[in-house]
Amino acid sequence: MREGEPWPEKPMYLYASVWDASHIADGAWTGTYHGRDEPYVCSYKDVRVPTAEHSVEDAAHAPAGDPIAAEAAAAAEEEKDAGASEV
Repeated sequence: MREGEPWPEKPMYLYASVWDASHIADGAWTGTYHGRDEPYVCSYKDVRVPTAEHSVEDAAHAPAGDPIAAEAAAAAEEEKDAGASEV
C-alpha cells in the first residue's frame, strides 16, 4: 500500500484455474489434455502473501546478492512483527 491510502475494505482471495495448454508446442511440456479426470480440486493451506514494499532494515538481514532471499526475509520479519502485536 502506498502511504495515505486506506486499507482495502473488501476481502481478498486467491484465484486458481486449470487450463488446456496442450496446443502449445504440441503438448511437449504439458502432455495432452483429455478432461476425463475432472472435476479438479485444489486446496491451499497456510497461504502467506508478502507485501510489495519492505523496509531497508528488513532487507539488510538477507544474504547479500540474493533478491529472493531478501524478499522472503523481509516478509518473514513483517509477519513476525505482525504476530507480536497480536499477543
